[in-house]
Amino acid sequence: MATPILAEYISAATSPIRFYQFPNREFVPVHFVVTFATDKQGDGNFEAKFDVDFNKRALDYQKTYPKTKFILSIGDSDGTYPFKGGDKWVDNATKSIEKLIEEHNLSGIDIHYTKVAGSVKPDAFASSLASLITNQMHITSNYRLCQLQIMSD
Repeated sequence: MATPILAEYISAATSPIRFYQFPNREFVPVHFVVTFATDKQGDGNFEAKFDVDFNKRALDYQKTYPKTKFILSIGDSDGTYPFKGGDKWVDNATKSIEKLIEEHNLSGIDIHYTKVAGSVKPDAFASSLASLITNQMHITSNYRLCQLQIMSD
């Protein structure tokens, strides 16, 4: 039987960062999904803005509630930066996301795109995301968490 998980999207750029208090958080894993790392150029080089206190506050929270995980959400919520994909995109995305994960002690990625560039074929979209997820899961001996959300108009 699967273990229930509570997930909450939060912004790492706002100050002060608020980690919502969930009942039974000592027993039920909570995943804070940190929004958003964006690929503004469409080349897979993701950037994210984090409040200067994010790392310290997140680590302190995890010490108190060890079942808590912080996951980086890539993409956007309004379609401003549509998904473009491709082999070069996968290579760049793998490197830039890994850098963000390591810098901010995150546990994995959440993929959240609301728009795909018109030139991207469905099989290329699926292939690019599958390659990215595979790369993220095998970068270290600890498998990364990966979640996928595809929203459409």
